[in-house]
Amino acid sequence: SDLKTIATSLTEPVLMVKDLEAHTKYFWQVTAYDEHYASTNSDLWQFETGDLDNIPPNTPTFPSPANLEKDIDYHATFSWSGGDPDGDPVTYKFYLATASTWVPSDPTNLTLIHTTNLLKYDYYGLARGAVYHWQIIATDKTGAQTAGPIWQFSTVEPENNVPSYASITE
Repeated sequence: SDLKTIATSLTEPVLMVKDLEAHTKYFWQVTAYDEHYASTNSDLWQFETGDLDNIPPNTPTFPSPANLEKDIDYHATFSWSGGDPDGDPVTYKFYLATASTWVPSDPTNLTLIHTTNLLKYDYYGLARGAVYHWQIIATDKTGAQTAGPIWQFSTVEPENNVPSYASITE
């Protein structure tokens, strides 16, 4: 076949291959040998390289609401800076969680709210008197990702309305 051997006598199930061509389809297969030199071949697998000189998107920064900001209304416009050093188009995933559902030791439990190509997102329906955590993950056209930090803010407290009618009974 047209496959060429690039490594032998491997003791680990990992091989780092260098000097691949950009935008090229590669095929690969593993041949395993036992101590009696009997062999068996794996299936033939394939992958395709993308733009090998790609730089991941910029880290999302300059959040609004700012980290630890207080008294955010139930309707908020979230915004951040972003972009890509290569000029690739970037998609941003907006994640959000309340403090009651967010676990600092497992930040993956933020909920994906929206995906956008813009550097902002309008969100309606934040609970009053709540603490939220949010994050932006940027992905460029090659699939390279950069996660921003997890930011926190709190919303305005519920209004304490004075009753419009009061009665006193004896």
